[in-house]
Amino acid sequence: MKEIDVFKIPVYEFNFSNHEKYKNTWSKYIQDTEYYTSTPTLKFTEPTIHKNEIFYPLADFFTESLKQVLGQIGMNFEIGITSMWGTHQTNGGNHSSHTHGNNMFVGVYYLKADVIENTGTVLENVFADLNPFRLDRLGHSSFERNEVGSKDYSSFYHTRHNIPFVEGKLVIFPAWLRHHTSPHHGEVRQIVAFNAMPIGRSMTDPYDRYYYQDFTNELMHGDKGYEKYIK
Repeated sequence: MKEIDVFKIPVYEFNFSNHEKYKNTWSKYIQDTEYYTSTPTLKFTEPTIHKNEIFYPLADFFTESLKQVLGQIGMNFEIGITSMWGTHQTNGGNHSSHTHGNNMFVGVYYLKADVIENTGTVLENVFADLNPFRLDRLGHSSFERNEVGSKDYSSFYHTRHNIPFVEGKLVIFPAWLRHHTSPHHGEVRQIVAFNAMPIGRSMTDPYDRYYYQDFTNELMHGDKGYEKYIK
């Protein structure tokens, strides 16, 4: 039997070699900064930390990783980070199921966790609704097969895929892919996330001429002076 892998969802993992060098500095910043609170156990920094000097090494790593993703999937255009933020979760903290609208790619970087957890980001199979009947099988997720150190695996017939939380790991996936995090069982779990969009022309077809603005030096939501700018 031969399995033909077609139309797979592009999800890529990278590891930041200088994680330990910067980890404590970034962790302290995220712990001490509160821009928005979703629940008592989940808070966010401002969405502009890629413009903060202490996060330059991480933003550069994200950008280089994005370029590798584009090369892997055969896309030839520039790409940039539109927003980047840190999240701080305490005991019971989690992020509900969501997607990232108005974006092409999402990146999730596992910064710090005080307990070892196999549950990092849970990717939800949006195609599972196409299954017209319930399947009598061993499990409905890839959790059993996707523990730390094992081979990553999921199929069309899985409803979810778990990516373990490993400090220093970056995961990039399409912004439309629904995902969530499970409740944390320790005292601290920190993540740095980002959104990314194309810059400039994304197609050579003269009838598909949309030109994405270069937003790198533009004031956007969360930037100092933005409120005055839009008035």
